[in-house]
Amino acid sequence: MGRLHPNCECTDTPVPPGATAPLPVCEPAAVMRSLTNDERVKILGAPVAALVRAGLVPVGETVRDDWSLVPLAALVRLRRLRADQLEAAGVDAKTARAAVAGDGGGR
Repeated sequence: MGRLHPNCECTDTPVPPGATAPLPVCEPAAVMRSLTNDERVKILGAPVAALVRAGLVPVGETVRDDWSLVPLAALVRLRRLRADQLEAAGVDAKTARAAVAGDGGGR
């Protein structure tokens, strides 16, 4: 059983035909909304979690339907955020500048 997505602690549990899954299938955004801030930091990374905590990015926008995470730079571009907004949310200046420049800037 391997990891399903970066930084996760999930396991892939086979469900034979006709059997009932042991856990309900959830929408990725709903799972993200149910997590604590500490859990979000572990999964999303501190910069993205800081943007969610500050209300700059809705938590549902941090994960795609295929469970892949949306990178910091993509969220910054999507929400048209500025470096000063990122810094005010608690993102360090170097990471904020890199994200605004589109250079990745962390997870």
